Amino acid sequence: MTSLAKSYRLRLGYAHVANNLYEGWGSYAIGGSSGASIKSEANVFIPKGNKEVTWRGGYSFYSVGDLFKNGASFTQTAQIGPARLKKYGPGQRFQVASADAVRDLTSSAGAQKL
Repeated sequence: MTSLAKSYRLRLGYAHVANNLYEGWGSYAIGGSSGASIKSEANVFIPKGNKEVTWRGGYSFYSVGDLFKNGASFTQTAQIGPARLKKYGPGQRFQVASADAVRDLTSSAGAQKL
């Protein structure tokens, strides 16, 4: 995702964001508010300007296995342990590749070129 504007923001609830490539975001790459809880796993963050990954408006952010390049940074605001992960049902579980594989996984993602 290359964006010079605001990125998506979660309001309320829980999101597990995995295997995404974030390049050159505006205000933030991942945001949340109103008590949202976000687990970021095996994503790659490459800033061009603003190096802060998160926008914190009253939510919890937890990172595991993310790759931060070119000085990208975030402030972890929560610990999400096994008790939280047990809330996934069988139909909600998914395999997460390592952050090293994200470039290959996303190489053909995005708008199609005609």
